[in-house]
Amino acid sequence: MILDASIHATSILEEAALGTAVEDKIFWELAEQTTQIPFVVFTVADSGPGTKNGLTEIEVNVRVFGSSITASATIAKQLRNAIDSNNTRWRDRGARSGYTNTDAKEGYIEITYNFKL
Repeated sequence: MILDASIHATSILEEAALGTAVEDKIFWELAEQTTQIPFVVFTVADSGPGTKNGLTEIEVNVRVFGSSITASATIAKQLRNAIDSNNTRWRDRGARSGYTNTDAKEGYIEITYNFKL
């Protein structure tokens, strides 16, 4: 189920990223070492065996990395708006921010979604 969920998430995120600074920089779990910011990394988790109708609850954590919290938040807002308007299956569960390098002020925004697959 994890592989199916990651394929689905990649498709949704690539569509949402069209025309943004991260259009060709979406990675499952780990970005390539040479990747320059901004970029997106996502993780997927399932809740175990499916429901009685065969669906499994999936959680996707989308992290947008940028040169600052503001830069990350700007791209995250673009992605979030595109996902929310184009995809009725994903439920937005909130977001949080953080720093990856406090000296350089590089930061990220993490958005959590749930859906059934």
